[in-house]
Amino acid sequence: MLTVDQTLAGPRVLLLAVTMRCDARCRMCSIWQTPQADMSCDLLRLALADGVLAGNLEYLGLTGGEPLLHPALGELVEILIDKCLRLKEISLTTNGLSSAQVQATVRGLLDMSEDNGPEIVVNVSLDGVDDVHNRVRGRPDAFFNATATLNALTQLRRTEPRLAVRLNTVVSSMNAESLYPLLRYAQEIEVPLNFSLVMDTDTYTNSHGAYSEVALRPKQRDKLRRFFARLHLPAMYDRVGQLSRDYADHLRGMLAEETRRLPCPFRDGDGYLILPDGDVYVCGVAQKGWCGNLTRTPFSVLWGDAATRNQRKELLRPACARCPSNCHLHACYDHGNPH
Repeated sequence: MLTVDQTLAGPRVLLLAVTMRCDARCRMCSIWQTPQADMSCDLLRLALADGVLAGNLEYLGLTGGEPLLHPALGELVEILIDKCLRLKEISLTTNGLSSAQVQATVRGLLDMSEDNGPEIVVNVSLDGVDDVHNRVRGRPDAFFNATATLNALTQLRRTEPRLAVRLNTVVSSMNAESLYPLLRYAQEIEVPLNFSLVMDTDTYTNSHGAYSEVALRPKQRDKLRRFFARLHLPAMYDRVGQLSRDYADHLRGMLAEETRRLPCPFRDGDGYLILPDGDVYVCGVAQKGWCGNLTRTPFSVLWGDAATRNQRKELLRPACARCPSNCHLHACYDHGNPH
């Protein structure tokens, strides 16, 4: 029987996978091969109904699949803005394959929130220049469309102070030796570039079957350690200058197979992932992070059960020690938890 601790405040970070539809064919992700499920508005209302998930939420990440393919994304966001009154940031992760759709969605997000509302952060996936990105994303037009999206967003950013634009790069064997041209491109368009090391996961993105193909080779890891040692990363988040320096050190440590030193909102129990079917995970890295399903158990129960929470921490401890993820890492820094 679950024992609920009613004194606990809800999580500050939520990664919400609103759809499993995707129009890319990424080599390090199998979402596009899964059933194309969408989160319903009714399920989202159910997740927020008891107030625990919404009450303390500050950082919301909308992802997928490709979130722009959800037919009712605007309605989902309206529900979230209405219920989550402490939101500081709404981030949207996109492959940028449809520039017009990205622009329309971003303008809609800005219009939905008031002038003092949350910052809107758009993370555009870009893994290399020209054919490098095309090969990684499995689309011959991927680079052309992503750069068109970035050009439009950087123009919009000039008139919208609440809009931030970022580049996300997954570093794998397919692009490990092609990062300098990408870095120069990011500097030219003045968009912060965030590097993430490819991961072997058995849930959500589920790279388990393809990992042997995309995993970094020993010589690539050595070169990347030198790359990050020389690299002066610009602040990945303008308000947190320390983050870029600590994260560069983290990347070098992970490449050297050291134990993780950086904080993590998911490891620390301050973040959750919810999939379109209502499955709840403490993070998206491993099946053992599964907590339950919202169609059967209210979020307040999943969140407040002390025994389940402690058991999950023990199960994840070995994985967390070697996890290179930086997902919503800035939430820890903003909360005064840099170590």
